[in-house]
Amino acid sequence: MIERIVGAYEGPRRGRCADLRIIGSKAAVLRPVAFGADGAPAHGVWREAIVIDRCGRRVRHNVTFVAENGVLTPLGMAPGDTRVAQADQDMLATMAVTRLQERAPKPRCDAFVIHDTTARGSAAEWRETWTIDRCGARDNVRFTLSMDGDQMRARYTDP
Repeated sequence: MIERIVGAYEGPRRGRCADLRIIGSKAAVLRPVAFGADGAPAHGVWREAIVIDRCGRRVRHNVTFVAENGVLTPLGMAPGDTRVAQADQDMLATMAVTRLQERAPKPRCDAFVIHDTTARGSAAEWRETWTIDRCGARDNVRFTLSMDGDQMRARYTDP
């Protein structure tokens, strides 16, 4: 299953380089996992960080797995080191693409792939750089992020 998930995300890059290897993974349990009689996860939530080698460059893919009543659902997340919760990643991706469109509004292009993310800073406030492949061009969008209770706050920190 992990190969299928990572392969689906990496698919658009295959034209540039066909060499893609999974070289490791690490799991963090978010809600205790219970197994059914068949040995498959029946209930629980966990996140896996899967490290791949993409043409000599290591990239981490993040996947959250949710098991409910014996049904396992993988939720793809942004690659790299992002600390943004899965529920907030779509919003941040939209913010990133909007920022790129503001920088180069013509021609308008909405197709994009999150290529990588990097994070640094404390748990209270941190900075992330999201690298976006948009219509054949790669660009970075920088954010400063913080938590206000359960709410994430994000602002652009790039020019």
